[in-house]
Amino acid sequence: MAPSKPLISEFTVLENHWDTIIVLNLAKCAISKDRPKPPTEISVKVSSKHLIVASPVLAALLNGKFREGHELQMTGTTEIALPDDNPDIMVALLNIIHGFPGKVPRHLNLEALLEVAVLVDKYQLLESVELFLETWLKKVHPAERITRFSDRVTYWICIGHAFQKPSLLKPMMATAKYMFKGPLNTLGLPIPKSIVGKEKSRLTITG
Repeated sequence: MAPSKPLISEFTVLENHWDTIIVLNLAKCAISKDRPKPPTEISVKVSSKHLIVASPVLAALLNGKFREGHELQMTGTTEIALPDDNPDIMVALLNIIHGFPGKVPRHLNLEALLEVAVLVDKYQLLESVELFLETWLKKVHPAERITRFSDRVTYWICIGHAFQKPSLLKPMMATAKYMFKGPLNTLGLPIPKSIVGKEKSRLTITG
């Protein structure tokens, strides 16, 4: 899942004076047939201070007793491997975190928006991306949210939860309840137990 055009080759947050290297797995990036086979990883040099301010999760990693935090304190630099994160989406989020709005795409398809939601939830980045949310949401046609039941309904439930948008979450919950009777597969998305219910990896639709 990725934005409609690649970001890795176009956008960078590399700055020589910054102290942290983020290593991303390019196997997680959608590659077009016409695009040359890339290296397996990309290293992005970023600012630990920006990461700490933007993300409580990364702040715990860099300020706490983990290897990365200890290494940063002892040597003034560290490396964070994020092999499971979509590199296109992560680079876009890093550009937001580091104050480069001009390098952030204004159009995301539904699959890319879902990837953003997953990483926003994972790293608790909602406050950082809030200014971009309405722009991204407006670019996805509203009809995609309500026509018929499919995996897209579950996508929108995840998006509505991650972005704390009841206006998205409640209609999709109602749609799921109306169009699909019984428990729904959450597709492995980060939908909390308050929505999922007691049964692991199953979505419980409550009235």
